[in-house]
Amino acid sequence: MQLMLSAPQLETGAPVIPAAAFDPAEIQPGGSAMYRVTLNTLLEAITSWPSNLVAAPELQVSTGARGQIFRMNGNLMQPVTVLNYHVTATRAGSFTVPGFLVEIYGRPVMIPTARLEVAATGTAAPPARRLVLELSETNAFVGQPLRARVLLPSTGGSVQGLAQVELNGDGFLLDRNDVRQQIAPTRLPDGREVPAFIYETALTPFVRGPMPLSAQGFTIGNRFTGSITIRGSVTIPGGTPEYLLLESEPVTLHVRPLPPEGRLPGFTGAIGKLTRDLPRLSTNSVRVGDPLKLTLTFHGEGSLARLAPPPAPRARGWQTFADAAPPVAGNVATFSYTFIPQAEDLTATPEIPFSYFDPGRGTYVDLLVPAQPVKILSGVALPLTGSWRTEAEPEQKLSLSPLAKAPGDSARSLRPLAWRGGFLAVALLPLVALLELWSWDRRRRYLEQHPEILRCRRARRALRRERRKLRRAAQAGDARGFAISAVAAMRVACAPHYPAEPRALVCGDVTQVLRANDPGGDTSAVARRVFGAADAAQFGVTPPELKDLLADRAGMERLLDQLEAQL
Repeated sequence: MQLMLSAPQLETGAPVIPAAAFDPAEIQPGGSAMYRVTLNTLLEAITSWPSNLVAAPELQVSTGARGQIFRMNGNLMQPVTVLNYHVTATRAGSFTVPGFLVEIYGRPVMIPTARLEVAATGTAAPPARRLVLELSETNAFVGQPLRARVLLPSTGGSVQGLAQVELNGDGFLLDRNDVRQQIAPTRLPDGREVPAFIYETALTPFVRGPMPLSAQGFTIGNRFTGSITIRGSVTIPGGTPEYLLLESEPVTLHVRPLPPEGRLPGFTGAIGKLTRDLPRLSTNSVRVGDPLKLTLTFHGEGSLARLAPPPAPRARGWQTFADAAPPVAGNVATFSYTFIPQAEDLTATPEIPFSYFDPGRGTYVDLLVPAQPVKILSGVALPLTGSWRTEAEPEQKLSLSPLAKAPGDSARSLRPLAWRGGFLAVALLPLVALLELWSWDRRRRYLEQHPEILRCRRARRALRRERRKLRRAAQAGDARGFAISAVAAMRVACAPHYPAEPRALVCGDVTQVLRANDPGGDTSAVARRVFGAADAAQFGVTPPELKDLLADRAGMERLLDQLEAQL
């Protein structure tokens, strides 16, 4: 709580000042530029954005990266949202992307006009800054760990840092705990060797086929985050960062499935190049029933965070357990097993089959853990059947118990139970219970196939609770509580239509539901007004005036009635 109170507040009440520009502003025919729109607002606050930009036919426009970062503005934390578009010009001339209207928190905002000059002659301007994405392999197997490097080359000899680096694409897992940052001289694909900021991480593809990948990140100047290694002589710029959203050219990763032929026993999905140390036993002499621990250590070229240990073997005379694996750090993984001998004639621990796939050779490699010799000492034994008994104890012979000294329960009648009244009802109880269980299971299966019924039922109950809170706030004259309860009620009522967590919905999601069922109604304006009032009351720097919000209580009730009727 102290950390939350000491954190800077988020600036949400400031007016949105958009900026749009080309980078670079002058290119030659056939060249490309980056059209960048910058807004001082949250990305989630943009409720309406055109799917295609209106531009001259000579300009080919495609959607690029988009992202959000926060910068300090005094004692406030100001959001910065950037949206990129790739523009290619086919002929010379002067072209513009005219201004267009967007909705932010339900309010119209005009994006200014941007101009691009395409000159057939003259000195070409430097191209737009781009990131460089490098993969350790472009032809890999499903589940093979890869290294990905995102480079930001220096400009004018100075190196900036990157923040919020993302890899765009589908079908891979990104290891956020395996990240390394450094500044070092690097040779670029065009042959130049320049200092560059390098962000390196690990990814694992799990879908076969061609996989296009691209990287994006914000320039942050000298505001480095996390540990970083600097090699060589570099210049780090000072001053306020630009916070530019840069992206890389796409790189295609071709992913192949693992070959089914040649698979060895004990394969748990390990891919790479592994080695194993000699197995370590806690002791080589043990009594029957005492635990024995076996420790295995594996080494790999990359991270072994996702290495699954070989399963515990099953062998005659042994009881085996796989101990809980500790968290793996780096390229070393350690696993342990517990063996409990059940007989005195055992001479060695059971073998543990294990293998991995070597992508370099394209074959499976055997890493069988051989049996380890042990000596079973004589002493207290734990037999496979029966109870605990030492050899010194004499075996007890079975005998009948003596006659009871007191009579047991007496019977009221010698008439059989089947002839007594009520026996039929008792006999039918299992049938009735079975029918009830069948009916319950039938209802459960129906609800599994139609989960929207449960979502709407829960939403109706939650909506009624929020409406009671809203009415209590209105009766007490609490405008702030009225706005917060109204927003919560609208989110709860609209969540089953997506479906989604109610707290994840924004104003645009609610207005979309309203417009879909009542295109000509005025309920969307009421929803935007209440959302804006609630955001200002919760996140604004100064408390807003909300007294006039209670006057539109009837409109809010109609809106909630409409949403409840749709559930």
